[in-house]
Amino acid sequence: SAVHRKLTYEQIMDGIGDKLTIAELANTVNLSPHHFAKMFKLSFGESPASFINWVRIEKVKALLKSNISLAELSAQLGFTHQSHMTQAFKRMLGVTPAGYRTLIKG
Repeated sequence: SAVHRKLTYEQIMDGIGDKLTIAELANTVNLSPHHFAKMFKLSFGESPASFINWVRIEKVKALLKSNISLAELSAQLGFTHQSHMTQAFKRMLGVTPAGYRTLIKG
């Protein structure tokens, strides 16, 4: 439902720096993890993990305009390691965070 979608979206945005699990997200809207994952994909067009990763990468892109270190960015946004953030970023955008920062700061 629209209410469940809004609650889920808000929980993801509020907790983007934390480890978010399907069980926690499902619990928020009183669904089983399996049913939640199925409904999430129908509502958002991708799996919860893919969506969360996309949100994190978008936040990284925005924060790369600042002088925050890559290590600090990765910790703030819930990546387990800076290398995990770098791999996810490069997979999604074809360039590393450091390379992207160089491009945008020109």
